[in-house]
Amino acid sequence: MSVASALLALVVAVAAAAPDDAASSAGVAIDAMALAVDGIDRGALVAALELRAPDIEVRAAEAACGDGCVAVVVSRGVDAAITIEARAVDGRVFTRSLGAVAEGERAVATSLANLIEAIVEGRAPPSDSTDPTADDAATPPTDEREASPPASAPETATPAPESAPRTLDDSGPPAPRFELGVTLGLAAAFGVGPPRALAGRVGSGFAAAFDVRAANGALGRVGLRALEARESGHRLERVRIAVGGGYSLRRGRFEMPAIASLTIEPWWVVARADGARASGGAPLLGGALSLAPGVGAALGPDLRVRVGLRLEGAVSVYAADGGVVQATDAGGEPLFRLGGGELGVMAELGLAWGRARSGRGAR
Repeated sequence: MSVASALLALVVAVAAAAPDDAASSAGVAIDAMALAVDGIDRGALVAALELRAPDIEVRAAEAACGDGCVAVVVSRGVDAAITIEARAVDGRVFTRSLGAVAEGERAVATSLANLIEAIVEGRAPPSDSTDPTADDAATPPTDEREASPPASAPETATPAPESAPRTLDDSGPPAPRFELGVTLGLAAAFGVGPPRALAGRVGSGFAAAFDVRAANGALGRVGLRALEARESGHRLERVRIAVGGGYSLRRGRFEMPAIASLTIEPWWVVARADGARASGGAPLLGGALSLAPGVGAALGPDLRVRVGLRLEGAVSVYAADGGVVQATDAGGEPLFRLGGGELGVMAELGLAWGRARSGRGAR
């Protein structure tokens, strides 16, 4: 009877342990996270997450987090080490730790995206699981051994209250789905190529633009540039309207929008002596490519400032004949060039504000 009792006890112990092991490694569907951060730039972290886990919706820490959602807390300690804690809806807690890294938000986003993928596929062991029990599995348990693990297992597996991951103060609102921006700056343009006699600076003035930036970096822009040049008692005035789009690269505080635009540019020449319009003609038609490296910083939960230097290459032609023309004075002397290749430079200051993303559970 003692042998039969031992075999029966072994079968019962194996059967009782199997559901716990399955539960500890079971995968779970995740399509959203309620994110709380401390000591981390939330906007930069969310932007990096959208590149690495585009299918995961990032919600505010206080947003509802039900089925398909995982509550995440990212915190930086006094030693600059970063801890990631993810709590699934079934109470399991998964923890990752990172040392002090220079680009913390990008490293956290990569580690968090990998952790969520591992949780979904059932490859991530919960942080409260007890791996040393595997050593005891090789030894047939006695009646005293099998009584102890079930008594301690509920204590180690008991989850903390669901609100625990969100006790940290959230450092900012959800990342904006769209940003609207206004940019102002001082501009100058320089002619290149023929006619070389009029190459060099062809005008200076100011520029303004209205931007719409999506969370994935796609950028649309409507721009206005006004230039003026003076020569021999005459003044050339040009007003260019540009419509285009491109991509705005953002890594932490560094930003670099790249934009391709189509342009139309009315112009006229004024004699400074009497202020009357001396001549005008068909507008210039063309296109432009620009890069604008710069740095940005958050001024508030939904406001961002940016300072940069825009470099531009443009080509335009006189709409009437499709070529490059020269504006001349009454005696036929060339004063200004119109059309052809131009290089532009602009020192710019921009402000952007975002429309906060709302979680599905909050709607």
